[in-house]
Formats: sequence, C-alpha cells, structure tokens
Amino acid sequence: MGIKYILHNFLIALFVFFIISCKNNTNEDKHISTETTKDSITDPLKLITQKIANDSLNADLYNERSYLYIQKKLINESLNDIHKALELKPSEVRYYMTLSDIYMLMGKMQKSINTLKKASDLNSEDPAPYLKIAEIYLINKEYPLCFDYIEKAIALDAVNPRAYFMRGFANKERGDTVRAVKFFQIAIDQDQDYYEAYNQLGLLFAAKGSDMAIDYYNNALDIKPNSIEIRYNLAMYYQDDADYSAAINTYLSIIDIDSLYKNAFFNLGYIYLVYLEVYETAIDYFTNAIEVHPEYIEAYYNRGYCYELLGRNKEAESDYRKCLDLETNYEKAVEGLNRLDKR
Repeated sequence: MGIKYILHNFLIALFVFFIISCKNNTNEDKHISTETTKDSITDPLKLITQKIANDSLNADLYNERSYLYIQKKLINESLNDIHKALELKPSEVRYYMTLSDIYMLMGKMQKSINTLKKASDLNSEDPAPYLKIAEIYLINKEYPLCFDYIEKAIALDAVNPRAYFMRGFANKERGDTVRAVKFFQIAIDQDQDYYEAYNQLGLLFAAKGSDMAIDYYNNALDIKPNSIEIRYNLAMYYQDDADYSAAINTYLSIIDIDSLYKNAFFNLGYIYLVYLEVYETAIDYFTNAIEVHPEYIEAYYNRGYCYELLGRNKEAESDYRKCLDLETNYEKAVEGLNRLDKR
C-alpha cells in the first residue's frame, strides 16, 4: 500500500469528511416526552425523531435529522426532511448546504452546485458555499474552477485553513508539489491542529526521501496518537529509508492498537524476509497476516518462499498451491512450483 493508494482513498473520503466536520449542531430540547425510552435517548435518530414529534414546526430539527439520515445512507428520508425544513424556512442557507450534500451523494454534481449558488445568493458574505463548490470541482479534477471558488472563499475569510488545505491538495493532484507544500503549511499556520495537513506534508516529504516527513507525521500523532494511518505512513517511510528497527517498532505499535491490522503483519514479514533474511520470524508474521485474512494471497506466497529458502519444500508447495486455489494461474506461485519441481 503506497502513497498513490493513500491519496486515492483520501480523495474519495474528502467529501464525507467535509459533511461530518461541518455538521450543524442544534441545541437539544430539554423537554422529552414521557414515552421516550432509554434506547431513544442513546440513539440520536430516535432522539431527534421524538423531538420532532414534540415540535413538528422546528425546521432545525428536520435539518439535523436529515444529516443523520445522510450518515446512514438513507437518501430518500434525508431528502424528505430537508425539503420539509426548506418548506418551513425557505431562506435558510444551512438547509441549502444540506441539500447540496445530498445531491453530491446521489452523484448529481450540477444540482449540488446550483443549490450552493442559491445558498450564496441568500448570503453573499458566507464563504462556505464557495468552498463546497470548489470541493466538487476538486473531486471532478476541474482545477481552474476549483481555484476560482477557493479564491472567492478566501476573499470573504482570509483565515480559512480548509480553503488553503484544498488549494494544497489540488496542486498536489496536479503535480505541483512546491505549491502544495506552501498551501498545506499555510493551513497549519492558521490551524495548528490540522491533522490531515500534517499527513499530506508527511507524504510529500516522504516521497522526496526527506526526514522532515518524520516531523510532520509525529505532529499528526500529537493530535491523534492512535492514528493507524499515520503510524503506517511513518513505518513505510522508515522501511523505505532502510531504518528497519524503527520500521519494525512502528509496525508493532500499530498491532498494539489494532491486532487485526493485516498489512502491519505482512510488512513485518517482508522486512524479515527481504532485508534481514530471518526466515523463521518472517514465517511467523506472514502466518499472523493469514490468520487475520485467510485469503491473503501475497502472504501465502511469501510464506511459501520462506519455506522454500529453508528447504522445507512440502510446506512451500502447500502454500504455493493455496495461492493457485485463491487465484488460478497466480504467476509467482506457478514459478515457485516450477522451481520446486526442478529440485
């Protein structure tokens, strides 16, 4: 799992994160019906539904429940609630923002943009609609339009770390890493707890082989000490930098947090196989990876190769054949069996 995989996943998650981070919080109604159960108090959706039953003309409650439906991927229910909110308050900008989120989740990007423009018309001093339009253009890789709307947002609010973060990410996507670093650092200057900006800077400096990556990853860990993502990125940096002791310790710290994290086990096995040539230990870690994920074909192959190097040919053959069970004509396994036949 390299940097491209991480970036791809991040871009997919960018919109979902924005929705969650910008969720509108409303004050809870202190008056709850005597029919409210314990489950309804602990379940946010049941709680807000009870509040609506007690106050059916409260538009904010419909907006809040619409967000909860979004998180549960109940699009029709979410649409119904936001339309009810807009019926009660037709000029409320926040409700148009919610509606735009729903359209984005439905893949109706132009409808989302039009809704955001309506929100901006209602309040031309609010940078949020511009920023979300920029985000849509970023997802669509329409970078000039993305930059235009980021500039509109910054013109309304110069202290706007998310705008600078998005500008950095867009430049990174375009391959302009110098500008990407510049704008990620501005985001951090404006918000010193901007976890994802530290992560992106770590990735950029790791790609350059610069030890500054370590500093940025550690800054991110100061914010989220149990972040598997950051620890994995840091371990990969150590591994690529041939600091195998640090890489091993970092992978082990991941396993302490999540004992089912298969990639940490696999990479530990890989280090002991390829770099340290301690095959018995490598076998143990590949076995751990297989126990977590019984169809982990690469782990079976690498464990089989360890067995082959140790002269344990029957066990090697078993793992190679398991690879072929999982994927017919898996090339490495076929080559391994051919090597064993020649012996």
